[in-house]
Amino acid sequence: MPLVTNKYDVFVFSDTPKGSFASSLDFDPGVVVSIEVQIPGGHSGKTGIQIWYGDAQVLPVQADKWFVGNKTRQRIELTDPFPGGLGWRAEAYNNGKRNHTFYVVVETDPLGTLSELYPPVLLLRQYGETITL
Repeated sequence: MPLVTNKYDVFVFSDTPKGSFASSLDFDPGVVVSIEVQIPGGHSGKTGIQIWYGDAQVLPVQADKWFVGNKTRQRIELTDPFPGGLGWRAEAYNNGKRNHTFYVVVETDPLGTLSELYPPVLLLRQYGETITL
């Protein structure tokens, strides 16, 4: 099954200080494969965003840092899988005088959790059944 792409617009009003804004990023269950954050032109380094799962900061990878920029994007491939579904959020700030929007793209594998929960199945012949090759 192909990966599912979840897209979010994270809108932040002007004069929004750090720690005062969070936006929920809820999506269907699965395994999060990658996360990309896009900062369009106009932000001019006056805004920042973090992606969180529960109490764990996921992006940027370094704790207590913010992804800041202008016409930039950052994408991470998650080698240590995080579960999809509820509990994801974007925290952002905006020290500028204009409202701004970040774009967040989360790719999930909807079957990722299913394959980890169930052991492989060995299919056996029924009594009297013959094998044809």
